[in-house]
Amino acid sequence: MDKKDIKFLEELLYNTDKDDLVRVTRNIENPVILQVFAANYNWNSGFDVPKAILENENCDYGTGLLMFHYADGYRMLESPDNVSASALEEWKDFLIQTYQKLINLQFKSQNIS
Repeated sequence: MDKKDIKFLEELLYNTDKDDLVRVTRNIENPVILQVFAANYNWNSGFDVPKAILENENCDYGTGLLMFHYADGYRMLESPDNVSASALEEWKDFLIQTYQKLINLQFKSQNIS
């Protein structure tokens, strides 16, 4: 990554306008930027941005795996019934969507680990 990419990532990470952030994230063409952004995203800010990353056609399998881990996806693997019964609909939907995309290999690339 060059200085321009780092500056762009800083702008993303400090952007507080969620709608703008989702719009910009959907149009990122560099899978490495998506990976670094996902790795540094504040997950307390909700799932709109992680969904935008996951739905971006340039999202790599490794980034999907990272987000599944960061969203506590291991709970789904250990106790699927507890996740299904969870009242946290947005979290549950994100986990299911991410898991399905991972097991069905619905990623353009698998170059990031």
